[in-house]
Amino acid sequence: MFRREWRQQMLVLALIVVALAATVVGAAVATNTPPPAGAGFGTAQDMATLPGGPHLASQIAVLRQHAGPVDVIENQAVAIPGSINTYDLRAQDPHGAFGQPMLSLVSGHYPAGPGQVAVTDGVAATFKLTVGGMWHQGGQTRQVVGIVQNPQSLLDEFALVAPGQVTAPDQATVLFDTSIGRPASIGPTVLARNSATTNPLNPETIVLALATVGMLLIALVAVGGGVVNARFGGHAVPASARVVAPALMVMAIILFMGTVSGAHLNPAVSLAFALRGDFPWRRVPMYVVAQFAGAILAALLLRGLLGEPAPAGLTLPGAGVPAPVAMVWELVLTTGLVSVILGTASGAQQVGSFAALGVGSFIALAGLIGAPVSGASMNPARSLAPALVTGDWTAWWVYVAGPVAGAVVAVGAAWVLRGPGGGKFGRQAAQGTLGSAWRPGPITWPPRAAQDERGGR
Repeated sequence: MFRREWRQQMLVLALIVVALAATVVGAAVATNTPPPAGAGFGTAQDMATLPGGPHLASQIAVLRQHAGPVDVIENQAVAIPGSINTYDLRAQDPHGAFGQPMLSLVSGHYPAGPGQVAVTDGVAATFKLTVGGMWHQGGQTRQVVGIVQNPQSLLDEFALVAPGQVTAPDQATVLFDTSIGRPASIGPTVLARNSATTNPLNPETIVLALATVGMLLIALVAVGGGVVNARFGGHAVPASARVVAPALMVMAIILFMGTVSGAHLNPAVSLAFALRGDFPWRRVPMYVVAQFAGAILAALLLRGLLGEPAPAGLTLPGAGVPAPVAMVWELVLTTGLVSVILGTASGAQQVGSFAALGVGSFIALAGLIGAPVSGASMNPARSLAPALVTGDWTAWWVYVAGPVAGAVVAVGAAWVLRGPGGGKFGRQAAQGTLGSAWRPGPITWPPRAAQDERGGR
């Protein structure tokens, strides 16, 4: 008896150690992740950030005199009616000499002259804009001709107009190349590309990799608890530990990658963020594929290391529980989970890193009461991955219909409680800040990031 209890306690301790190790290693990786190569520079070697005002044109002329061709990107912060938030009205040549990597077309075409504008997904969601529609804003009417994005900064939300259409820019970024080294004579607002730490990966690649790794770790614990228990006699890992361990892992992963990537660990949550208007629909399929890839890799790894003691690791309705009842149970649990996630990611209710405590606690508590009924999956990737690897598709639809329906209900509840989504805090929570929070730039006072916070951007 003593030997069996000792083994159980060691296995529980090992699961906790894995969760804590994920926090430490992941935090180190996420904290030290530099911006993508050339972020903010395009193809230029140097970048100058100039304040708007009567001297802007003369400062740009000085840069042209020293460096030759330049690419000028003008920004004007515009208040969103009825909100403290702002967006950037941006004038940029999409075919400029250096700035092309900082602009890409999602649909439609770039603005070609006065009266035309292309917007990012966030701006389109905020103002309910569609390509081909008219946008009445700031006393002007423009036709929306396209959807655009900044591939080097996924949270960069702006409305793009043709060069010369921003009449009162707050700030101008000038990209250029110079062969005279750091052009100190131009002023202190110049930053050289080689002075910024970069990496060769773009933000989308990094966040998709994080989604895969995060789901791999969660599935290793969630599926692995049952597999390990079955492999070692059926009493190795207590039922309570099999429920709590995945919650601890989710908590750890949110802590180390939530700010960076949005911690997308569940297709139902990605769907909810998109329905809420906090996450672009076009990115949902990539994230779902990454989540399933991580879960499948975990199931394959467990099968390769410990064999296939089916049905261990599967989520199945409890003994005597009909599949429809299990589906409704999953719907209710997922509604609660997604409601907690959306609530801790919104405006005044945003609690930063402590959101991990709320989400992890709910998963643990829901598992304690829900595991005997439905398995308390709340995650289609976690349930379908071991079903795919083992070939056992018993009641598989329960773990798709329940979580998806629960996500939809939670989004509806969030709309009733907090109104429509698409705000700054919701977008940051859903998409992370990779490519934006560590964007290189000259040191100014007050810092641009602080200005953005006060302006609600």
